[in-house]
Amino acid sequence: MPMFGVTLREGSRDYFYHALESEFPNMKKKYERKFGHQYICNSPDYYKLMSYFNELCSKLAIKTQMQFYSSKNNGQLSLSF
Repeated sequence: MPMFGVTLREGSRDYFYHALESEFPNMKKKYERKFGHQYICNSPDYYKLMSYFNELCSKLAIKTQMQFYSSKNNGQLSLSF
């Protein structure tokens, strides 16, 4: 499933902010103002992107929800030789 943004865990946030500052000076300040210490940092266009993604998946008959395993055998299995 897509994530239209980034997640910033404690520790990786410091690394990301350091790399951002070295590659794109002044962007760190913008990220800090916008996201602070949040874990989930969505794109400003998150809802637009998610809407487009869902429409396209629907058009192409691609599922957008995880299907979880469910056993067809509800009883206890046995080891018999």
